[in-house]
Amino acid sequence: MVKPGTKVTLSVWRKGASRDLAVTVAEMKEESAGPQQRRSTAPKEKAKPNRMGLMLSDLTDEQKKTLELKSVVVVEDIATTFRGNVQAGDIILAIINKGVTTEVRSVEQVNTLVAKLEKGASIALRMKRGEQQFLATIRLSSE
Repeated sequence: MVKPGTKVTLSVWRKGASRDLAVTVAEMKEESAGPQQRRSTAPKEKAKPNRMGLMLSDLTDEQKKTLELKSVVVVEDIATTFRGNVQAGDIILAIINKGVTTEVRSVEQVNTLVAKLEKGASIALRMKRGEQQFLATIRLSSE
């Protein structure tokens, strides 16, 4: 909601301490909006939401090359019951559970890991949106 070119101060938590960073807000260009806009328009079967409430797909080899990433998974869509800071087009790089980080390689791997977790468990996802990386905490469905 801040106009591009505006200088702001952000407070961030880094290595156990709070730090203030001065940044200039920039406008996000259409081409860097994420892999969602780079996907082919060929129709495909809609994925069902997993226990996290996310519909996922593997990135194509072309997308991996363009984004300079190895093997990662993209969020296609989000179930209406999902609550969290994840959006369609976000990329899941890793799953963090009880201090163990697992690099994400495929949708099948993500769904297998999530299926093994207890009902209602919380996990953290290392995500990428545009050029930024962030952590998102997700509570699994209790179903």
